[in-house]
Amino acid sequence: ELPAPTIVLGKMEVIGGYNSVEEVKKGTGKDKILVVQPFGRSVESVGNDFIADSSSRSFSLNNIVNIINDLKKDYAVIIMSEIEFPLEENEEKAKYKVARPQIQDARMWAAIINGADHFLGCDSMGQHIAKAFGKTATVVTGSTYPVNITYPDDNDFDVIDAGLDRRKYSPIRLTMAEDVDRYNDQAMELGKEQERQIIASVRKRMGKGTAYTNYASASSTAPKISAQPQLNGSNSSSSFNAPKPDIKKPTKGFLTNVDAATQQSKVDGQVKDILKNLN
Repeated sequence: ELPAPTIVLGKMEVIGGYNSVEEVKKGTGKDKILVVQPFGRSVESVGNDFIADSSSRSFSLNNIVNIINDLKKDYAVIIMSEIEFPLEENEEKAKYKVARPQIQDARMWAAIINGADHFLGCDSMGQHIAKAFGKTATVVTGSTYPVNITYPDDNDFDVIDAGLDRRKYSPIRLTMAEDVDRYNDQAMELGKEQERQIIASVRKRMGKGTAYTNYASASSTAPKISAQPQLNGSNSSSSFNAPKPDIKKPTKGFLTNVDAATQQSKVDGQVKDILKNLN
């Protein structure tokens, strides 16, 4: 099994991630955060209508849209993708919003995953970040073998092997094995039962969705960062690049409010420790 990676975040990164997560909660009205990474590095936008991965490691667009549209009803979803894609028609009027922060900084993504409740992804970077922070994760594999690229023996990981019995080993980035890629072409295409299995894994790990209630604390006391995730649909042109938090000395009562915050993850303790050092 792969060893657990190590990531050490700086205090500005921890606070930036905390702020971003709180802003998404406030914008969606949901208290539990799910980070979804649908695509690996080899995915491409082809023309105006298609998104495809020649290595078959990424989710197909239809599958991930179905999965996100189910989960966004109960959880605050942050989509970890440089490529935007629609979830439904007239998305700007959708009842359930998702966050699509256009972040270029991998360490900022690490800070956001650190503050999230669960991670859902494919064979790509996000799952390793989740592992580094001891997060629970649902990882779906297609053309690659779980034993080589993820953590099938980790009790915090649900590894769903969509490519089982319908793939050959592909030496990705070592050789250009076009015949193998052709054989593996459908390895990441999911049926309805597999979609339901993925959704069930996420719901089991995250539990019942709850409403966000910390609006007063988030608006009046949380440290500010220079930009926030976009909560609208796929037509948003704004970006969210390498936030640089503007941290001021906490006002009296700030730590009390942090203690009362609804987020129950370890990031609360990290933020409090940092703020103590700023006094």
